[in-house]
Amino acid sequence: MSIRTAARCASRWASNSSHLESVDAVIQGIARARQDVKNDTGRTSVVPVIIHGGRRILGPRESWPKHLTCPNLAGYSTGGTIHIVVNNQIGFTTPRAVRDRPFFRPMSPKMLSIPIFHVNGDHPESLVYIVNLAMRFRATFGCDCVIDIFCYRPARS
Repeated sequence: MSIRTAARCASRWASNSSHLESVDAVIQGIARARQDVKNDTGRTSVVPVIIHGGRRILGPRESWPKHLTCPNLAGYSTGGTIHIVVNNQIGFTTPRAVRDRPFFRPMSPKMLSIPIFHVNGDHPESLVYIVNLAMRFRATFGCDCVIDIFCYRPARS
């Protein structure tokens, strides 16, 4: 598999308060504002990317349902957000019943019919391919995409 190099791009980072996923709506607002300043009606010049901890999105105060429905509202659309979930199969902040599930099963993306791409974190070539696929899907259909990186956390020594 050949890997093409990506074009140069600028990135802006927003800090998240611990594990609360409270920055999701802020990222959407920043991306939409930058698109409006650039007069980007096609929503292609700015792509919001949010990196999630694997089990937090399944927690008891799940913010995904609220966040994922914002792009469907007039004035809030960004042309789709790329959600990268680092799914290391460990979740200390979630209830035991959720933490013991063997696989990532987010209900919110399934409710909205957005694609969930599962990829092995031990295979970087596949990860590059899936990121490119998600970006093409977002550009074509203008909707969110979830990339679930199935990996592990090494034991502390």
